[in-house]
Amino acid sequence: MISKERELELLLEATKEVLSLQEFSVTARKIFDMCKELTGASAGYVALLSEDGSENEVLFLDAGERECSVDPYLPMPIRGLRAEAYRELMSVYDNKFLHSEWIQFMPEGHVALDNVMFAPLVIEGTARGLVGLANKDGGFLDDDARIVAAFGDLCAIALQNSWNINKQQKATREISTLNESLSIINKILRHDLLNDIAILDGYLSLFDRGQPLEISKMFGVLNKMQNLIQRMQELENVASPIQPTEEVELKPVFTELITNYSDQPIEFTITGNGFILADLAITSLFDNIIRNSVLHSRTDRIDIQIQPKEQFCEVKVTDYGKGMPKSIRDNLNRGKFFGESDSPNLGLFIVTKLVEKYNGKLSVTSADLKGTSFMIQLINSKYQEPAGH
Repeated sequence: MISKERELELLLEATKEVLSLQEFSVTARKIFDMCKELTGASAGYVALLSEDGSENEVLFLDAGERECSVDPYLPMPIRGLRAEAYRELMSVYDNKFLHSEWIQFMPEGHVALDNVMFAPLVIEGTARGLVGLANKDGGFLDDDARIVAAFGDLCAIALQNSWNINKQQKATREISTLNESLSIINKILRHDLLNDIAILDGYLSLFDRGQPLEISKMFGVLNKMQNLIQRMQELENVASPIQPTEEVELKPVFTELITNYSDQPIEFTITGNGFILADLAITSLFDNIIRNSVLHSRTDRIDIQIQPKEQFCEVKVTDYGKGMPKSIRDNLNRGKFFGESDSPNLGLFIVTKLVEKYNGKLSVTSADLKGTSFMIQLINSKYQEPAGH
């Protein structure tokens, strides 16, 4: 029997492992080995709950010295004694496993199990994985359950630390990429505005020297500058921190949006409806898609289809114009916004970044002289996640 001194020694060592913030798989393996030593188990595994909550995904498996012909990395359905551990959020064990009701769930070729124990990895009141132990001489005791539960809690903390670190690293990468993109765009916008100011200055210089004032051309330049300034305001929505989202009904957004294009010889149709989680910038997302079609596709019709589908609500915007160049389409599907000329399409950049901001998905299909379709998937505010296991 392991002494209390050794138990405390390993508990301290496990705590240090958690605080070292190593890869979760490394920390989990060390904690698992400590559990084996303290309980006397000869086999076991650590597994995490799958994303849909239906099964265990094995992180690693130790069959001990017994033969096992089952693929150790096959998913494990949440059933039997494992399901009890998930449901009760506490360590459970069975010392007569070969004669228990749980044996019916064992696949052929699985390592022989005399006894088993499962301790859940509980994070914020939900089991997110398991430490499984098996084949202890003489069977498990309540004291083993207490010990493994304590080490399971430490393993759960390590898992949550791993998630937090991954989220932080992802956010850092996203901020770096966005800052780089915005820096490039800012330089281009300044360059374009300075060029337009120089053109206006040229027109005024010609007028000052007695030549006719070309009012229409000046208004054209001013409209272009106004459009650039509007784009800069929309880019602020992209660059700003994520705002609190609320439920937005899509059909009224499009109904109001297409009134901006009443002077265009384009027929709009809107079918379906849905509700998503977004903020006020959602109008900019769809307006930039429609504006792109109006300005570049030479279409006479734009169809907008809205269809809720469980977790996401799908919005498909289709024109029937000349199509989008493959170089732009491919880059857009890869989350980029530079075409062959390395000149960014600011509207499409705003679209891709707002979709990312809303944790959505974007894809674009197009064919020469047959039009272009934007498929946007945004979080369905009516979707309810299945109850946890």
